Amino acid sequence: MAIDKPPHIEAALSQLESLLKAAEKRDVDCLNASWSEIEKSIIKVLGGAFKFSKPEHQLIALGLAAVLGEKLLHMHNGFWFPNSDSVVGVSLGFSEAMIVLSPFEAVSEALGLANLGKLDELTRNLSNSLSSARMASGIPLVGAPKLDAELYQRLFDPGFVQLMALDMEKAQAIWKRLPGQLMQELKDALARAGSGLPAKLKAHMENQFQAVFNAMEPHKPMGEQWERHGQTCELAAQLWASPSSTGPVPEGFWEGVVFPLLFIGFPETFPPLEEEEVEAAKKGVPALYVFLEVVPHAWPSPEDDALLSAFAKSNIHPLSPTPSGNTPLRMLRVDCEFLQKPLSVFSGEKLRATLQRFSAELTEKTGGELAKTSTEEASAEETSQTVLKSAIGLLDDLKEVCGPPSKPNALFIRRLTEAEAEMEGAFEWIRKSLQGPKLILV
Repeated sequence: MAIDKPPHIEAALSQLESLLKAAEKRDVDCLNASWSEIEKSIIKVLGGAFKFSKPEHQLIALGLAAVLGEKLLHMHNGFWFPNSDSVVGVSLGFSEAMIVLSPFEAVSEALGLANLGKLDELTRNLSNSLSSARMASGIPLVGAPKLDAELYQRLFDPGFVQLMALDMEKAQAIWKRLPGQLMQELKDALARAGSGLPAKLKAHMENQFQAVFNAMEPHKPMGEQWERHGQTCELAAQLWASPSSTGPVPEGFWEGVVFPLLFIGFPETFPPLEEEEVEAAKKGVPALYVFLEVVPHAWPSPEDDALLSAFAKSNIHPLSPTPSGNTPLRMLRVDCEFLQKPLSVFSGEKLRATLQRFSAELTEKTGGELAKTSTEEASAEETSQTVLKSAIGLLDDLKEVCGPPSKPNALFIRRLTEAEAEMEGAFEWIRKSLQGPKLILV
């Protein structure tokens, strides 16, 4: 099957081919050359030992990642899929077994060892794993989910984001405890959930918890195991030390809708509308999106590359007290003092009223043509109202999560997959059971 390369992977491969051609004075067919042959040419373009800190070396590594990815995709039934856990935003998945591979990380490690031959070993190990999976699977189960890029993204790409408060004193206390002690408390919490959680779901969650806690060293406190089990340490903090959180939504929703609405505020007047915006409205673009595009922020927002369009790099701090090794962590602490003022005056009713005034002005500019909407355009407007309702709900939740200005909470960004987001309701039950009175919930 044909696999489209992500644009930045395609561009990196093209750049690498140009560099190798310049170094060798001939075309170098990376996709068909052996790694030992490629390595001879790579030595020339690196100009010395590989250093990850050099942008030009990172570009070469990305080009080689594209080569490795394409080699593996041609050998096996695989595909690229979006994955925020990867440094370059994409990983490889395979349709015959649930295996995730990051070519960029593999290439960077091989370059760091000055041994691209390590990639041959990786390829052999992958082939063996896929062969074993084919042997073990036998006849595919009817109704089993198809292993494709969409499923991999849902299961492995932490593209959803929620903001949560964390009681750091409680978190520190939890990290001093042993994994087995916490696992027993989780079992007790699941038992107390009563009919609040279906029996099959409770059994599934207990098995999942058991797997991650059993993987830790049993006689070493959790806080001493960040390097190998960072995500499990984060999980413990979420379950035992988070008093409140927003719902999880796609990262782009925070960036493109929620925080811009907060920062725009409730202007009394609106900027003059350009012909482009008027024409967009005539073609059915909902007033909400025109509003987001043209109305300036009343509250200063951080630089363009701010996380979630709200948090400058200087306001972002790691949760982990120690380096996490190769474990991709999912939680970051963010300073929220600058959010306190816009949140303190935020009102869903005032925002709706502001948008109604803007919509009326926009309708007037279009000569009333907004009233003559097709069924498709009416559906888009209904969707925009659902979007607005969700954004207001998240901002109301964020008020509680941030806490009062006099005593703000420690605010954290948590990344999670779509599959994890779907389980958030069940996790909320567990949090209440762990943090609340030890009563049976029926």
